[in-house]
Amino acid sequence: MGVPSLLAASMAARTAARLSAVRPVTPRASSWAWVGAVLVPGERAPMVVTRAMVRQMKPRAVIIDLSIDEGGCVETSRPTTHDQPTFVEEGVVHYCVPNVPGIVARTATHAFLNAAWPYIQLLANRGVAAALEADPALRRGLVTHHGQLMTKA
Repeated sequence: MGVPSLLAASMAARTAARLSAVRPVTPRASSWAWVGAVLVPGERAPMVVTRAMVRQMKPRAVIIDLSIDEGGCVETSRPTTHDQPTFVEEGVVHYCVPNVPGIVARTATHAFLNAAWPYIQLLANRGVAAALEADPALRRGLVTHHGQLMTKA
């Protein structure tokens, strides 16, 4: 069993993932940690955790707002820096550093290339037109084509 599997297995009893569908999600009052990662392409991240919800969390609990690049998804979030990455608001520690992958640039690059490699191979093996026709995900990622903007965002 690899490290990610061991980590997932050891945390399974203590963690819960909750999807918000872009509406408020209430962190449990007993929450020690809450991670927000909300993205609506081309728009500001929707606010899914209000100040009142933050007040209900345990003192010294932790919020990690990974949506801070898009404005944040927690009402009490504000951008921080790598030099001063945290602040306390409503008794809860907030970590709101934009561009978190920048901390681990080499690892982020490897992760990006691992995700992009199948598309690179498809483009190289089939050519642009056939690759776009064959793969709906690649088509959705197309921003411009023959000088035309393909997406609204």
